[in-house]
Amino acid sequence: IEHPLSNTFIALTSSLDGVTSFGAIRAEAGAVIIEGMAGASASLYTPDGRLVASVASLGASERIALARGVYVVRVSGTAVAKVRVD
Repeated sequence: IEHPLSNTFIALTSSLDGVTSFGAIRAEAGAVIIEGMAGASASLYTPDGRLVASVASLGASERIALARGVYVVRVSGTAVAKVRVD
């Protein structure tokens, strides 16, 4: 049995003064959810490198509908994560 949080990537950006940003990339049935990375851009790729979706400027919580499969999510220099959409 897979734990429900095992398909979640937590992104944390820090500096000498402490944590400056916090966000999460996770998958749910039919979509990838990107939270807490407002203003950044995101690109979603298949494992073989094909671009399947992109968002120029993310909102506070962005839902990107995708077909079932494995995807690599890249958020403008902040984070890269692999997720599985069921």
